[in-house]
Amino acid sequence: MKKIRNVSYNEVVAFFEKEHPVDETSPHFAGNKWAMKHLEWANDVADGEWSLCELEAEDVLGIVFSHHTSEGTDQSLVDERGMTLEQTLALLRGNELEYAKNNPVCWSKIMYWQHKDFSPVLLSTQPTPGKGKRSNVDVRLGKLFHQDGLHRLIRWGLDGRFEHGTYSQAPKLTAFVSGTI
Repeated sequence: MKKIRNVSYNEVVAFFEKEHPVDETSPHFAGNKWAMKHLEWANDVADGEWSLCELEAEDVLGIVFSHHTSEGTDQSLVDERGMTLEQTLALLRGNELEYAKNNPVCWSKIMYWQHKDFSPVLLSTQPTPGKGKRSNVDVRLGKLFHQDGLHRLIRWGLDGRFEHGTYSQAPKLTAFVSGTI
């Protein structure tokens, strides 16, 4: 991971709100509002320290996701312990059609990102413990913890965009990262 520059929390929020409307006009209002809470918690844990970083393939595949279930189902895509992007991709590969059938809302969010350019994801260098299932992950799984961008990362991973040969020849994914780099 290469640090590009320091950024303020206000810059992170402005980016997030531009990409994810946190008002009732958005069809994803509830999810966006919840994601905004996670950014606030990540900011608190990091004492307001944020950076814009360029990620290497190993960084991306090692991003730790917290517990995730699809809307309208109890089926977990990411278990309560947490899973890396690489583990999540391994779980989905070969089961994409079944997952899509059983989890249409989550799958539609994943498919939305097919063929889209990279856009910054939001990460932290430490989880935000005590904030529910989505924040209590096994810290031994990795060094970067997902705050926003799960569906994008999964789609781009399923498309092979993080494979070493492909990724090294293409523009890199960037991330706003809370915490010490």
